[in-house]
Amino acid sequence: MNGSAIAKTEKKINELLPHSPEGMAVTLFVIAMAAYYLWRMFAITPSYDELYTYYNFISRGPLYSAIHWPLANNHVGYSVLSAVLDLFGNSYIGLRGVSYIAAITNLILVYRICRNGQRFTVLYALRRDRFPRFGGKKILGILAIFVI
Repeated sequence: MNGSAIAKTEKKINELLPHSPEGMAVTLFVIAMAAYYLWRMFAITPSYDELYTYYNFISRGPLYSAIHWPLANNHVGYSVLSAVLDLFGNSYIGLRGVSYIAAITNLILVYRICRNGQRFTVLYALRRDRFPRFGGKKILGILAIFVI
């Protein structure tokens, strides 16, 4: 690589990174949590339910996961996305990759919502008495679909 290509790359990276102290702190926090979630993705032994879902749906491909749901336990959308990630060749990424991506996305989403001054809206939406059937994490995931 020549000097101008390196300078262009450094300039692009500098443009992407935040320059405010708050933005830098959040970026470091998200990077640290991403590393922690990645470690947990490989360190924790899969449960019976995860293995059953992997062997019966995810490992058979996205099309099979989309059209075959004999049990109430098979979450079709999750299985299809996991089957797509499973094509990368690592079963742990196929099994837990969607959750990893959702966890990182939720961290970024909460920061973006709070940065826009809507702190109280998020807290109000996450109250369990407001949505007794759903936990706070599911509501946050639903919010992620509409904001991002």
